[in-house]
Amino acid sequence: MAYLLESRKLLEEGKSICMSIALNIDQENLHAEIIDDLAVFHETNIKWLIEAFELGMRDGSILEEGDPEEKAHAFLALVDGAQLMARSHKNVAIYDTATALARSRISL
Repeated sequence: MAYLLESRKLLEEGKSICMSIALNIDQENLHAEIIDDLAVFHETNIKWLIEAFELGMRDGSILEEGDPEEKAHAFLALVDGAQLMARSHKNVAIYDTATALARSRISL
């Protein structure tokens, strides 16, 4: 849940998005070093999310089963896409609607 809340904060009420999303959109204009750093950032997020899904499935705070790696990739795509849509419409409620199902599957 904290990941969703932190990602939401980056939106600044629909006026911004995570810098990694903004940079990934225009990779062909970036230096190779920055592209490599973005890949590391992505891999680090995926690794953390995999671990979070594994833990949540073990302790029952994640209310579904399945492959934690698949969940991590889908979750990151959901969060990034929700940020993009909220930013493009300058409406943070779009992020909330897009991530509602994910939030409903997390038991606190």
